Amino acid sequence: MTQKSFFLKKHLEEIPLTAYFHFENNYCIEYMEVHHNRVIRFSEEAGDILPDQPLSEIDDLAKEDIITEEDFRTVWNDSNLDEIVRFIPFGDIFTISGVTSYAHGCNCVGAMGAGIAVQFKRRFPEMYTLYHKMCKHGTFLPGDVFDYHYGSGHVYNLGTQESWKTSAKLEYIAIAIDRMLELAERCQVPAIALPAIGAGLGGLKWHDVKAVIKNAAKLHPEVTLYVVESYRP
Repeated sequence: MTQKSFFLKKHLEEIPLTAYFHFENNYCIEYMEVHHNRVIRFSEEAGDILPDQPLSEIDDLAKEDIITEEDFRTVWNDSNLDEIVRFIPFGDIFTISGVTSYAHGCNCVGAMGAGIAVQFKRRFPEMYTLYHKMCKHGTFLPGDVFDYHYGSGHVYNLGTQESWKTSAKLEYIAIAIDRMLELAERCQVPAIALPAIGAGLGGLKWHDVKAVIKNAAKLHPEVTLYVVESYRP
């Protein structure tokens, strides 16, 4: 195991999924999971959160686990696999074909007066009234999710920052995204569209937020996330 580049393929029957690893100088720099025909990819170059176990410490390797770079790239570049998280550079979350459930980051003091929150407040006034009451009574806190069913779908209000005066926190986003996806799985919600939560008015660096979203999404492969990075009507 002293060679510079090393590629592995591991089947996990209990989940089930197939995991692919690219190690460089003993450490993982590319990783992907394939759940049936659905895939999520992670890379060091993109700043993603990667498996931190060095190749030299993996003690259950079998001969059939070792694959070639060509085998790895064939799957990595396979356009027939559906993306579990789809990042859309420009667009409007409310106009994505076939998607009727949405999410956005919220503060916990009841304010929806800026950014895309204004659109949510206008489109779902009853939701805003309930959210405002929850904040007033201290029952909507950082990391919480307020799931509002509006008839045709769900709106997931994610507690990503304490107030509109404070920045969002990655730990709040990680908890809220995971909780949202658990709720979506229970209700068999197939897809959710959301903006670049935590960035912009939230004050976080978008590449850090993207890594957190992808890391949470890999645990809930049945739900597709459509993430619109910049608004464009």
